[in-house]
Amino acid sequence: MEEVAHLALSDIDLKRRMLLIQDGKGAKDRIVYISNDALHTLLDYLRVRPANKVKKVFLVEKGHSPGNPSPSAASKSGWNITHAKQT
Repeated sequence: MEEVAHLALSDIDLKRRMLLIQDGKGAKDRIVYISNDALHTLLDYLRVRPANKVKKVFLVEKGHSPGNPSPSAASKSGWNITHAKQT
């Protein structure tokens, strides 16, 4: 997940249908090829992605989502927030 969060616009090569994952697992760079479905989904997203100075592919608004407590509110209530591990 972190590799996706750090993906920059310059890491996408649409002509070759490749992503350059920089400093990924094991602190290594690697190339990942994009499937047809992923390519179409990525292109759809890039068409509606707001113009922004941020060079990351996926933009995140500051703050917490409605219905989701902020990390500080969760810690005050004693909740334990963790990220699910993808297998």
